[in-house]
Amino acid sequence: MKTFASLILGGVAALSIFMIAGTLMMLPRQAAKDRTYSAQFQHAAKVADGYYLKTGRLPDDATFGRLVGRGEGDSLSLSASAGDACDHFNKGNNDRFVLSLWRGEWTECFSYPSGRTTLMPLWRDQILGFGPQLVFFALVAAGALFGLARTWRNGARSTANAV
Repeated sequence: MKTFASLILGGVAALSIFMIAGTLMMLPRQAAKDRTYSAQFQHAAKVADGYYLKTGRLPDDATFGRLVGRGEGDSLSLSASAGDACDHFNKGNNDRFVLSLWRGEWTECFSYPSGRTTLMPLWRDQILGFGPQLVFFALVAAGALFGLARTWRNGARSTANAV
């Protein structure tokens, strides 16, 4: 029974530690992607703002796509309001438009000129964002390791008592 419990607790601890390491290893790559998306937002915002200043209105979708060099399948879009894709996003009072970008599972939003965004380009911000997940896995790993140590300690005591 002690061996079975040890295998289960050790597996849980190993899996939790693997999840923590995987999350921490993913964060720098995610931050690099977010910096790329941020640069894309900045460029598109300047283009849309230039068009707005010239014409007094925002470009339609086809014109916007042509101006920013949007390729086929690229999901960068421009809206005067936050819209459905960014309904959770609070743009600034003086912002003229919102850019949105579908990332395959969720939408990132950027408002102009305030620069408010849903991106988390700083590694520190991502750690804070993933903090609850990291804490959960750390607690599970610690609990499993504590249980494993206790199982072996109790097993050693019962062997010593038997002698």
